[in-house]
Amino acid sequence: MNLRYFKNLSALTNSLYESFITSNFNISIDGSRTTELNIADYFSAKLCYRALETNIKKSDIKPQRLPGLKFTPEEFFWISSAQKYCFINKHETTVRKLITTSYPIELYRVYEPLSNNFDFKKDFQCF
Repeated sequence: MNLRYFKNLSALTNSLYESFITSNFNISIDGSRTTELNIADYFSAKLCYRALETNIKKSDIKPQRLPGLKFTPEEFFWISSAQKYCFINKHETTVRKLITTSYPIELYRVYEPLSNNFDFKKDFQCF
């Protein structure tokens, strides 16, 4: 990744995050404060998914669904990647995070990288 690409990607992620207005708080996100984590979240999802694909292709064992569950291994990948951010903060905590920290709130650490991810859309057939 060269510097120009990084700057363009930073501007894009900043504008995406700044377009989100949290419905419960009526506060927009300052994407410039969270740029590094936004990019890291996006690329880590892509990188880990590529590792999963490579592992499945190299394996002699065909991936199977877990008994009683309808999700494919690829869908489980996305579910598990989002699960770590699945909790509820107190109202005051969320407002403080939105205003003062360099960490995006948990909801947007899942929403933004996945909403713009082709593989996620393909696996859940949401085109």
